[in-house]
Amino acid sequence: MAAWVPLALALVQLLIMVILAEKAEALGKKFRKALEDLKSPLITKVCGNGLLNAIVIVSPPDHPNLAYHILPPPQKHGLLAKPSHQHIIRLAPPLCITDEELQEGVQIIARALEEVQTVRVKDIPGVDL
Repeated sequence: MAAWVPLALALVQLLIMVILAEKAEALGKKFRKALEDLKSPLITKVCGNGLLNAIVIVSPPDHPNLAYHILPPPQKHGLLAKPSHQHIIRLAPPLCITDEELQEGVQIIARALEEVQTVRVKDIPGVDL
């Protein structure tokens, strides 16, 4: 009787992986669409696969490291992201994220993008001109 238990556990693990992969793909599409719908002049491209996503931003000639300075506002609101290559922001929400949390994250990103447009570059903490 106990011989089928490992098989049942493997089947349950497989089902969980399939469900999580489908959820990641569906939420990732929603996430990318919501980011594109922001229509921010700073965003040149939104790309990704599943919940692994990136925003490519415009870096003005006077501030090539803008991606590194967009991130502090979202971080103070609980959204973590990683800058990459000075003009890319990587976003990777957890697989257990809900639709509501995903939309909240998009709103935090929108506020950060708006905020950075109204701030003078020399007033951003950590910027050396």
